[in-house]
Amino acid sequence: MRKNNYKHSYIKTKYRGHATEILENLKEVHLVITVGGDGTFNEAVAGNLKRENHLVLSHMPFGTTNDLGAIFCLGKNMLENLKLILDGEICEIDICTINRKPFVYVAGFGRFMNIPYETSPDIKGRLRI
Repeated sequence: MRKNNYKHSYIKTKYRGHATEILENLKEVHLVITVGGDGTFNEAVAGNLKRENHLVLSHMPFGTTNDLGAIFCLGKNMLENLKLILDGEICEIDICTINRKPFVYVAGFGRFMNIPYETSPDIKGRLRI
């Protein structure tokens, strides 16, 4: 981070929805990098959309399956991912909403909606292709 002239700070989320609150109330910064699973990034996007002036966001995959990391062409090496993020280009992505609630990657409904949340990380890891 210092090599790219970034002063950095670390804010740890404490509960579900906390990343939304953090992003919504964060002072103006040049870059926000979330570290976690797909849901962490989705929460950050939700908070960013509540802001008058949106911040630049990126994501460091550190969840169970890391589908967003794969979409963003990021692997499992955290240092390499950070280098790719800091050396990369800013681009826009589409944010979809259902009932004014944003989602970045996937949305679901119906009887099987809770399967991703109720499936243990161990089982998800065994099913990974």
